[in-house]
Amino acid sequence: MKYSIIVDASVLCSFANTRDVHHDKATALITSMLNESELIITDHIFDEVLSVTSRKAGRSHAIMLGKYIIQSEFRLVQTGRDALEQAWKAFQKYEYLSFTDCTIISLMKVSRIKRLATFDKHFKNIEGIETVDS
Repeated sequence: MKYSIIVDASVLCSFANTRDVHHDKATALITSMLNESELIITDHIFDEVLSVTSRKAGRSHAIMLGKYIIQSEFRLVQTGRDALEQAWKAFQKYEYLSFTDCTIISLMKVSRIKRLATFDKHFKNIEGIETVDS
């Protein structure tokens, strides 16, 4: 049985940008996870990935990545009202988390997903989240 794992923008942006220091690591991570996991990204992650990739690697790379995500085995989920309300509370409480990061944490709690593929170190300190980064 495949387990669910949320893929953070840090991994997807590195995957899309061949000049990124983590590109090879992100490529290997996504390739291995596709075989054994249900890969999930949220609407907020999708937004962040396209925006950052467009800015750092160019709009054409962002469009290719968006097409790849939509046409691949990634499951794109909408951040529901409950998760958004929890994210808003967390965003007001934790200065070091972006709103997208807060939506990831709250969606993981609401959906009971334990694993997160990320290169962002601040997720390692959050109870109930198992980070996957290599």
